[in-house]
Amino acid sequence: MAFRLDNVVPWGRSFDEYVGMFGLKEDELGLSILGCGDGPASFNGEMTKRGNTVISCDPIYQFTAQQLQTRIKETYDKVMEEAYRNQGNFVWDIIESPEELGRVRMGAMEGFLADFEKGKQEGRYLAESLPTLSFEDKAFDLALCSHFLFLYTEQLSLEFHRASIAEMCRVASEVRIFPLIDLDLNRSGYVPAICAELREAGFVVEIQKVPYEFQRGGNEMMRILNFGGIMLKIISVKTDEDVEAAKELFTEFDGFVKERLYEYDSFSWMAKHWQNCKEEIKELPGKYSGPRGCILIANYKNKPAGCIGLLPGSSEVSIMKRLYVRPEFRGLGIGKSLVKAMLEHACNAGYKSVCLHTNLLLNVAINLYQSLGFEEISHDREYPEEIKDLVVHMELRL
Repeated sequence: MAFRLDNVVPWGRSFDEYVGMFGLKEDELGLSILGCGDGPASFNGEMTKRGNTVISCDPIYQFTAQQLQTRIKETYDKVMEEAYRNQGNFVWDIIESPEELGRVRMGAMEGFLADFEKGKQEGRYLAESLPTLSFEDKAFDLALCSHFLFLYTEQLSLEFHRASIAEMCRVASEVRIFPLIDLDLNRSGYVPAICAELREAGFVVEIQKVPYEFQRGGNEMMRILNFGGIMLKIISVKTDEDVEAAKELFTEFDGFVKERLYEYDSFSWMAKHWQNCKEEIKELPGKYSGPRGCILIANYKNKPAGCIGLLPGSSEVSIMKRLYVRPEFRGLGIGKSLVKAMLEHACNAGYKSVCLHTNLLLNVAINLYQSLGFEEISHDREYPEEIKDLVVHMELRL
């Protein structure tokens, strides 16, 4: 079926909105960027004025500027009526009112129209669409997709999402998708499956909050990093082989912590009374079994590099344990990737918070937890006087 302009409701976003939606830093604006489904946004034109490189793809680019301008005029009032009618669905902060929304959107679309014909001649606007693009593998540093994937969960199948994201990952080293909510303002049901499948395929997947929220609840992007294919792969423990790898890593973790504690006299009590996990290791996955518990293993270049576990504390609280990265794999961001993957699992499992306890010797881990939003909390667990100030309890509310 031919693509018809009368089925399109053009609605363009501004340069500043793109920067906010995708958390773009100043140095990232200099990357080679592909915009998928950009529509009548002014991002391409503004980036070109700054001397940066963007290629935008959208099937509406097969039409002329005059045709697109006519369609914008035909649909603008209807879109604004919907915005006024559903004001409660939006956060009136960055954009303070429906009137300002109209000005911002029309300003972006007028900027697009002024740049469009010149941009087409320069090859910056291409009439292409997901899930099939014409570019060579890794032609771009960064691919962006705004207000298309996940937003139209009811209209676009999971298979379409899989194919589209796979195609963006083929042509770019990094992919960012915003927002992760559907048209009902709920997180898309496709997000957990896509994250799991991408991680199984060897991609690093992060869900990141961004400094932009207009649709209520739409303040997160999916960030997909492709380090040359399958260098880092995070898997959940399922097979007997996975369990054996987890046992080895848990055993190394136990030995590593005990060794660190014995180095310091002030930690001698903790070393002697350290929670021995021999029985836990013997029974794995044991209390870490799903769906509420979980063990994740990070494989780097097909070798087990690290692990992390999650236990149920209550119906709403989970306990994160056993974060460990083997010495030869440290400094590669594997610990951070493990924690982020486990936080996502905890969120998908319905927990409201993730707790952990550690000690001041593990300062690198503590810094990592703090960087991800964990905060130190009080606790009612009893410790001997000489070590009570050495134990750190932390929590992150999801």
